[in-house]
Amino acid sequence: MLRERVVALLARVEATIDFEEEIGPLPAPEMLAETAGLIKDLRAVNEKGRNGARLRLGLRIAIVGPVNAGKSSLLNALLGRSRAIVSDVPGTTRDTIEEEAEFDGLRVVLVDTAGLRETADPVEQMGLARAADEVEAADLLLQVFDARLGPTDDMLDESPRPRILVANKSDLAASAHGHSVSALTGQGLDELSRKIVERAPEADVSLYINPRQSAAIATAIDALEQFSSALDGHMPADLLAVLLTEAVDQLGRVSGETASADLLDEIFSHFCIGK
Repeated sequence: MLRERVVALLARVEATIDFEEEIGPLPAPEMLAETAGLIKDLRAVNEKGRNGARLRLGLRIAIVGPVNAGKSSLLNALLGRSRAIVSDVPGTTRDTIEEEAEFDGLRVVLVDTAGLRETADPVEQMGLARAADEVEAADLLLQVFDARLGPTDDMLDESPRPRILVANKSDLAASAHGHSVSALTGQGLDELSRKIVERAPEADVSLYINPRQSAAIATAIDALEQFSSALDGHMPADLLAVLLTEAVDQLGRVSGETASADLLDEIFSHFCIGK
């Protein structure tokens, strides 16, 4: 376990505080390498755990784009049933609509949002504000545009956000951009579903880390980074022990363990003290 590896580091430091003449000074290069590996592994666990929690709840996918791009039609097509009202009248969708679905075993939450445009209608403005909130909360964006009109400029801008550009109404026109689908005929929907599954973050759904546990792991990582800097800077062993104790305690909040229960066993089982 990762926590046991931190306990082993702490045991070595604690042993040096009281028995340096018998066991020698701290092997700094080896400990620095082990600490770097621990930090890397803890970050990976934290990321996978957060992703696992997200996937258990359902990958949140916001369907966004200009009015009349066919976002509601796409929602209905992906669900395989009529859930959202579809109309040629711009601004029909004024609130978010969300529904659960499953693509090849991946649980998702599809969120249809109000069409993006300038409007003086206060109700539609509220819908646009909610659409902006959904964009921020989403794990993945489906940016939908009418294939006959092409994508908007902002859709072609580079973005760090996970997203799939979707050219809807491809039965009416071809598009040089994005993934072509037709919500009307079903063309390209299976491929779009597969793309969504491919964009799902790497995760183990059995590894569930809640926000409190994630924060504890992050604090442990911070303590290990401070320990690494202090060790590299030849700081006193008692300070090093304080930092490692903090890391062990924080990881114990995740596993429900405490440092004192196993620290002495670790010290005397690995170092020939008093012999």
